Amino acid sequence: MKLRQPISILLAILSLSILGACNSSDDNEYDDVELRPYTNVSVKSFSLGQNDSVLAYLDTVFFSVDLQKARIFNADSLPKGTSIDSLTVEIGLPTVSRAMLYFNSKEGVDSIDYLENSTDTVNFANGPVRLSLTAADGVTSRDYLISVNVHKQDPDSMMWGNTAMRELPTSLGTVRATKAVELDGTYYCLTTNGTQACIATATNIQGDWTTRTVSLPAGADTQSFAAAGSNLYILASGHLYASADGGASWRATGKEMTHIYGAFGDNLLGCLRRASGDYVSVSYPRAASKEYILPEDCPVSGTGNMILFSTDWATEPMGIITGGADASGKITGASWAYDGEQWACISLEAGEPRTGMSVVPYIGYRYQFYFDPRSYNVLLAFGGRKSDGSIDNTMWISFDRGLHWTKGSQSIQPSGNFPALFGASAIIASQAMSAPSSRSINLWKEYPSAVMPSRASVDYTWECPYIYVIGGVCGDGSISDAIWRGAVNRLTYRPLF
Repeated sequence: MKLRQPISILLAILSLSILGACNSSDDNEYDDVELRPYTNVSVKSFSLGQNDSVLAYLDTVFFSVDLQKARIFNADSLPKGTSIDSLTVEIGLPTVSRAMLYFNSKEGVDSIDYLENSTDTVNFANGPVRLSLTAADGVTSRDYLISVNVHKQDPDSMMWGNTAMRELPTSLGTVRATKAVELDGTYYCLTTNGTQACIATATNIQGDWTTRTVSLPAGADTQSFAAAGSNLYILASGHLYASADGGASWRATGKEMTHIYGAFGDNLLGCLRRASGDYVSVSYPRAASKEYILPEDCPVSGTGNMILFSTDWATEPMGIITGGADASGKITGASWAYDGEQWACISLEAGEPRTGMSVVPYIGYRYQFYFDPRSYNVLLAFGGRKSDGSIDNTMWISFDRGLHWTKGSQSIQPSGNFPALFGASAIIASQAMSAPSSRSINLWKEYPSAVMPSRASVDYTWECPYIYVIGGVCGDGSISDAIWRGAVNRLTYRPLF
């Protein structure tokens, strides 16, 4: 491969400024506090006291002091389950004659004289705590509301909470095969029943689809349906056909292919088995300058969808495929990369060997501290068939573009609602998030376990990248008749700035 250096730096696939959090409710009896911005009762700073038994680095959690609204709060919530019923506080104050903390407890309302007993513990578990200050003049006073926000759910969990339309977008009564692709901002879902074919199109993947019956080339392989440049493609008996009108008509390209890897720029990349038994790399419409015989262990069938990267570390764009089977039928979980001329295995640690995986670029998180996440561009691989024929639903993740694959944490593993699928189409599409419209689309069925809270307000919107999984073969051999939508919870929360 024409790489200037080893692949060890992540490509920024999705550019989002996200430090999402899920806040506890601020509704309380003190909402009508009169706001009087007197500097002699202005809180200078606020923090929690160190308590490693509650949470490591608890004293470093940042709290905002809103002097205009007299609110003190941590915008980025503490991890789910953090105990906040017995915490000490550090409050930076001007010279005041009185500083009282009032909070709810089982016995009623408790109070602490902060000036006299600053090391006493405060209960934040039953709603905001009221800080009542009186200035040194004994006359000027102001009340502040202090909220310690805690996530109500794991922000790093991936929720597969919605299924669309109850059936695939198709006019066919029975579906035996399906494949979906994206081309120039339009989504195409091809379904076939053995004798007829239908292509559904949409410019908004979560909205309405338009369906029409189409005629495919004789012997067309639905799973080979692909898009590159300005054309749709499909294989029929090893011959490549192209459509420039959304699948309404097809023309023979004169090119032979055994398997399609995916789009490499405007070119469609695949492989062809020669009579000698060797497999060679082929592309259309631009052919390679010379024939390139694939390595013996290079996958030639059942690969996950190709992910294309353009980076400063290669002289050409790089296409990555994951999984599949080589010419001998051996299944792999490794990633292979193509630089425009040749293929090479790039995985130092491969994932579970599978064919027909769904692979997508997404966003993952690692923590500097338990409550301080850092976002990374990752690859996710899920679904697919193992060598024993079973379909595996395990989510695998790579933080370095396929060099190392590890089993994802339990928080991102598919929920019980989401089925294990083989050969499903996976597409990333962003959805504008706001409240209450962010989840008001009536085409989607909401599962109770997947209701995702948000700090959104009606005057603010942001983009959340959703993974849409379309079709695929279930464990019993039937075709999944739904579109599933999943996202990491954190990405559905309003970003912090």
